[in-house]
Amino acid sequence: MQDQAPIRERERPAEASGEAAALSGLRHLHDVHAALLGEISDAVILCSADGRVQRLNPAAEKLLGDGARQALGQTLDKVLNLVDAEGAPLRLDPTLPYRSDPPATSGAPRLRCPDGRLRDISLTLLPLRDGGHLHASLLVIRDVSEAQRASRQLQHEAEHDALTGLANRRALLRRLRDLMAGDTAGPHAVLFVDLDHFKAVNDHAGHAAGDELLRELSARLRPLVRRGDLLVRFGGDEFVLLLPECGMEVAERIAESLRQTVDALDFHWQGQSYRVTASVGALDFFSDEMDAEQLLAEVDAACYAAKRGGRNRVSTVSAAAADAAVHAGLDELRDLLQAATASGALALDAQRLLPSRGNEAGPLELLLRLPCGQDGGQRLRAAQVLGMAAQLRLVPRIDSWVLDRAWALLDRHPGLRLQLNLGEQTLRSSDYSQALLARLESDPTRAARLLFEIGEDVLVGGYPHSFEFARQIHRSGARIGVDRFRGGVAAIEGLRRLPLSQLKLDARMVRAGAADLIDRAMVESAVRLAEALGADSVACGIESPADADWLAAAGVRWLQGHHLHIPEPLEALLAQGPALSAGSGGPR
Repeated sequence: MQDQAPIRERERPAEASGEAAALSGLRHLHDVHAALLGEISDAVILCSADGRVQRLNPAAEKLLGDGARQALGQTLDKVLNLVDAEGAPLRLDPTLPYRSDPPATSGAPRLRCPDGRLRDISLTLLPLRDGGHLHASLLVIRDVSEAQRASRQLQHEAEHDALTGLANRRALLRRLRDLMAGDTAGPHAVLFVDLDHFKAVNDHAGHAAGDELLRELSARLRPLVRRGDLLVRFGGDEFVLLLPECGMEVAERIAESLRQTVDALDFHWQGQSYRVTASVGALDFFSDEMDAEQLLAEVDAACYAAKRGGRNRVSTVSAAAADAAVHAGLDELRDLLQAATASGALALDAQRLLPSRGNEAGPLELLLRLPCGQDGGQRLRAAQVLGMAAQLRLVPRIDSWVLDRAWALLDRHPGLRLQLNLGEQTLRSSDYSQALLARLESDPTRAARLLFEIGEDVLVGGYPHSFEFARQIHRSGARIGVDRFRGGVAAIEGLRRLPLSQLKLDARMVRAGAADLIDRAMVESAVRLAEALGADSVACGIESPADADWLAAAGVRWLQGHHLHIPEPLEALLAQGPALSAGSGGPR
């Protein structure tokens, strides 16, 4: 027994030493936690089981400002003045987990600061449980106000014209889609405004004068816009005004006010006075009548009617009336098309592709025309007849006729290169495909001067026979191009399956890229994609020298459009003889 006491005495210092070490370890752990909380940039609030604030890190103290002094011991509702997206009070239950929507969404909560300002926040509440028993809650708050401001700024820039500050084409299409998908059927109205004589200002006074004219005119048009309307710089010297829940009677009055406002503008530049007027097209519609692209095409046609009627005037058309007129003309168009196809009385125009740099001779694209009128002097464009041709299953016969003409031309003009369009029906026609391949294989040298364009819709449709047919065309010596490319994921996947020689960008994307940074970036991406595929890039719809300049800077290989060369009858163009070089023909 006497021997045990000294042993216990010897053990006591060891126990004391262990307790001291544990306390030291706890203090160290506490210090580490405090240091970590101090370094975290997010606000962290620790609450007790009954929801009262126990601890704040420095970031939380900074976020709460003067309110942090009284925060300890208070409930979260007393410390945080939270509101939802509609501004209603938002209360947190410390016993339930909570995670806010991503900050970029409309449902994200906001924190009202003591000075009344609202901060955009990302918020996470995590109840801490041990064996099912709640013993604390941890709240993490991130201030995303600056990120939200930057995001809103980027969104604004993406949907507004940099020159005038008006909404752009992208914003218009988004608003139209929302309107057509909404609960309000209409009637709605849309106005298309095209400035008359604006090109003369650019040509005589320079682009700086044209830019200033557009800015001044935009400032004068803004007061005419009602609340809820959308005024858009559509591109170049074109404007669109979208009028939700507006009938034609009111739309006509607004259109006339627009016309008078433009007509009254006396623009001065460097001592010279310039006058422009406006041709305005007006269209009323209901949400379920047509899609956005159809709507814009119809109102653009109404604007063109105003120009054709003498300019500086308003031309109105009812969507219902336009639809009735179209149907009334379908029978006549069908008869005309069937007769012309059966007799071979179709016609061809041609348009040059010109290099963005240099003076290399480029190919000609063959464009279908349908002669009409008493003497056949009028020529309907392909866009006006191919819809009917598809309904009548005439597209393969038309494409066959075009190939016959092209094949003969290549024989007569050894230096000529031609581009033809192949319709979806043609690609799926076994009779046509066998005849075409037999012809191409009969003369590979001549076939090498042909390029066949297929639409992006064929890529998206993913028809196996169409892809195999395209590969067979390539093996015969001819080349394959894709037309109207807009860059969708499905289309890009389709490109991987083709031996591609040319990628032609959709004209709408090209025109939008002149004023919209997002669309411009899409054009530049498409150019890089073409390069990666070993194909030439083509931009069509070129309307001005500025278009040609920025597209050349973006790396586009070939350019096509009315600014460079207006399509003309094929035989008249070929009659120019050896002048079929890249630099000849057509207005610049």
